[in-house]
Amino acid sequence: MSSTTLIQTGLRTLLGGAIIEILAEKAGNKAVDILKEHFSFSAFEIANTFQTSYGYALWAIGVGLAAPEQKLAFLQKLTKSKLSREFSDPIELHYLRPFAAQRGLSDEALPALRTQLIEQINDLKTWPPIFVGEKRPLTEAELGAVISHQGSLAITDFVLEQLRSVAALDETLAAFFGFQEMLGNAILHFFVEQLRNEPRAQTTFAVLQREGLWADVREMKSAQEQLVAQIQQQLDEQNAQAMQALKSGNFAAVTQITQQLQSLQQSIDEVPERLQAAQDAWQRSHQSLIAFAQQFERWASLLDEKVEQVLEAMDELGGQLGAVQVGVQANLEKTAEVLDEVGELKQLLVQLLARFELSVQVKPQDEFTQHSRKSLALIQQAFAKLKRLPMANSQSHQLVMMAGSVASSTGDIAEAERLFIQARDSAPSQADKGLACFNLFQVRVRRKAYAEALADLQVAIGINPQRYALHNVEKYPIQQLLGAGGMGCVFLCQDQWRKNDVVVKCFWEGCQGQREVVFKEALIMRDLESPYVPLPLDYDYYEGRPYFVTEYIKGALDGEAWLAAHGKLDLQTGLEVALQVAQGLAKAHQAGVSHLDLKPANLLFQISPQGNILVKIIDFGLARVATSLKQQAAVTSVRSGKSLLIQSIFGTLDYAPPEQWGETQYGPPSAKSDVYAFGASLYRLLTLESPRFPHPSELPEVPELQALLLDCLKPNPAKRPTIEEVITRLSNLLERIKKEAQVEKAELAKRQAEEQRKSQQKAQQAELAKRQAEEARKRNEQKPGTVFRDRLKYGSEGPEMVWIPAGRFWMGYIRGTGSSNEQPVHEVSVDGFAMGRYPITVGEFRQFVEATGYKTAAEKGEGSYVWKDNKWKLVKNANWRNPYFPQQDNQPVVCICWYDVVAYAEWLTKQTGQQYRLPTEAEWEYAARAGTETDYWWGNDIGKTRANCGYSGSQWSNKQTSPVGSFEQNPFGLYDTAGNVWEWTCSAYEDRYNGNEQQCVDKKNANSVGRFAARGASWLNGAGRARTAYRFGDSPATRGGHYGARFVMIP
Repeated sequence: MSSTTLIQTGLRTLLGGAIIEILAEKAGNKAVDILKEHFSFSAFEIANTFQTSYGYALWAIGVGLAAPEQKLAFLQKLTKSKLSREFSDPIELHYLRPFAAQRGLSDEALPALRTQLIEQINDLKTWPPIFVGEKRPLTEAELGAVISHQGSLAITDFVLEQLRSVAALDETLAAFFGFQEMLGNAILHFFVEQLRNEPRAQTTFAVLQREGLWADVREMKSAQEQLVAQIQQQLDEQNAQAMQALKSGNFAAVTQITQQLQSLQQSIDEVPERLQAAQDAWQRSHQSLIAFAQQFERWASLLDEKVEQVLEAMDELGGQLGAVQVGVQANLEKTAEVLDEVGELKQLLVQLLARFELSVQVKPQDEFTQHSRKSLALIQQAFAKLKRLPMANSQSHQLVMMAGSVASSTGDIAEAERLFIQARDSAPSQADKGLACFNLFQVRVRRKAYAEALADLQVAIGINPQRYALHNVEKYPIQQLLGAGGMGCVFLCQDQWRKNDVVVKCFWEGCQGQREVVFKEALIMRDLESPYVPLPLDYDYYEGRPYFVTEYIKGALDGEAWLAAHGKLDLQTGLEVALQVAQGLAKAHQAGVSHLDLKPANLLFQISPQGNILVKIIDFGLARVATSLKQQAAVTSVRSGKSLLIQSIFGTLDYAPPEQWGETQYGPPSAKSDVYAFGASLYRLLTLESPRFPHPSELPEVPELQALLLDCLKPNPAKRPTIEEVITRLSNLLERIKKEAQVEKAELAKRQAEEQRKSQQKAQQAELAKRQAEEARKRNEQKPGTVFRDRLKYGSEGPEMVWIPAGRFWMGYIRGTGSSNEQPVHEVSVDGFAMGRYPITVGEFRQFVEATGYKTAAEKGEGSYVWKDNKWKLVKNANWRNPYFPQQDNQPVVCICWYDVVAYAEWLTKQTGQQYRLPTEAEWEYAARAGTETDYWWGNDIGKTRANCGYSGSQWSNKQTSPVGSFEQNPFGLYDTAGNVWEWTCSAYEDRYNGNEQQCVDKKNANSVGRFAARGASWLNGAGRARTAYRFGDSPATRGGHYGARFVMIP
């Protein structure tokens, strides 16, 4: 037998290949197609299941071999049941004693045989795996062989062969394993039990059965009824098609369908015979395994929990025993201790749940549980016990779920979340996973992790929508969890009928009753069609849970979110918002509806096209649909250590008047309760402070407003104004504030008109100056050494420029001892041009940025390199404004890349109408030399007061940039051509001169250039690099505290 044959044998045993073979006789390859689609196990998974089944078989046989008195005590201690007779007696009766008798052993020799076999089986547990499979899907040929395979189901010889390939195997043990095919039958038994309830196998069985290709032949009557019903359904469908064909006159189709009907009728007649044949074939192929299963009918139920307990106990306590009797006793005692701890912990958790009226399904109100020091100590004791216990069975899952519920009631959300994640990931069933996910939703909502919470809820709904969906998710599929509060949570959903976004409000604790009664006030608000309330669209119950649907106000923010984003409202805006809220309340109060939960979080703010705030009041009419957690928060003395959700609920109490806190001397809540909440909300919106302890000094200095809010916040509702009185006082105050604002606006307009007149006058003067400057420039055009500044369109001036005469010069390291990149020395001709007198300064670059809003690469990206701790470091907040050394507007701008400089040049070009750009390398060296051929324009020695470069002796050397013009100018009138900052050029950098030094790369081609040439060196570089001929190349995206630039202007 090969590994492939073993897989086919296991799958034929699992799927009942003989049954499919008989029932699929006329179905062609349909059965194989179904297996390909649904039975998606890989060869690796099948081999792994065989290996696990082999381990179970070894354990089961080993325990069954134990001496009767030890075995009975062990199993009774372990399971507290009568498993000895059901579990291990079959080994004793059907295998050990008959095997000993076959080998001629007496009863006196039985203990020695028993000990020998147990020791060898324990040794086998340490051997490496013997079943291996590739991580690939099963092939069509392999799946087809599952149906057509005619070989024996005996696999013991193959298993023994695999064992012998690992190491020598005791022949007595091999003979015992092979006795009545015991080991092979045990492995196949566990193999089938592990896979038959796996979802993919269950789906495969269901589809095969639906297509009439499989049946449970152990229940012949039921199987026959199901198969006949399926064929009858096909018969009815064909009859309907035949009638349709007759009506349409399609007689060819009628003939064809009639033939199919005759075939189906014949199939119905053949059902009993085919099922009997399938049953006979199954019994023949499974005869040995059927007998084995009857002897071990309790084994399957042990797989779920008891086997895991025994394996755990055996593994943790050693399992490899020198003496079987000592080992069993040790396992017995340790396992009993573990089970005692499990029992004690379960009892403690059950008591805690009962004492605090908790359940394994978490509820938001659980966190209001009043815990004492004693109960918290008990909870910590339970958690400590839980961490010590092994987590390998369904009991442990139950303990984790109970512990998670208890943790959530204490406000320890992190611990509750950890426990529920553990429960979700180790859930023994889909139902358990669904509950764990729903509990995760509840605790994650409490810390306002809405995206994670929604993902958990969606999983729970997918498993059991009737239990976990808070509304009809088929009608309103969830898109986003918008928020949660004391009353419930809010989802952004899509209306499947109208295909538009809606808001669905779901409730933690909904009131029961007739829909029209429970939603009475909400319906009144719908009929009012108030402009201050989102339009109600639907209301209903889903599995006893109420939900309410309104329009979605796109782009709106609730009051608290608005305050967080924009700060407190100014006086006029606050009064305009307050008036809208008051008018919305008035309309509701006139209809007999009170809000009873008014607060900034229940106000939606939306900017109108005119720029003012439009207000919508949400949750109107819902106070009687569901109870709010606010009532429980009101009687909770301890507020610390609570989750974000519960803390926000405590915060809503600041908006509730005394009558909603249960102070009965003021009577029940009423419309006057909304007036109190209105005053508290307006105080919050105008001051950004909590209204718990309001103080007039926090409000704008408007006596009428202060008096109004203090009246609204009076404890006695009888002394509060009505909402109509509030509207009158607000309207009068707002009208006065607007009049004052109009007067101020008129004065402002007058001032602005005067400023505009002055500005126009300045513009005219600037235009005149521009014309004068242009005339002067033309008079002095191209005269070498002339200094000028071009006027910009908006009135300012560009960088100070110097005219450079045309000429010829020798380019490179003329003295012959420079670097190879300064070679070859060659003669270059240059036309006349203007060049920046200084490097671009901080002030000049600021002018460009403020005029355009430009953001440099450093500001948009990861910052810039700056010199820190004696090395260059990339710092996030480093840029031209903050080069990590002090700078003034007259210092060279740094931390700019090649692209930043080009953008500035393009702007100057547009502003002046002249062509500004970076210089080519040739232009830069020509201007920097200014007719000289020495290392520096003044000679071959750097000197002490000539330049700002490394170790040059200047006060800025090795520290930072110096103000431009701090040193002597060269013969062409240029400053700072040696040191201070590296100056970008527009020429592509090459290791040797090849003509590119005379070319200017266009910006659109810059990405294709690896490096651009930079010249002149910086405040940090040594004198050798400050030589006029020295060259350096870098990426155009590079920016650092030593990179700057100067422009040329081409006439």
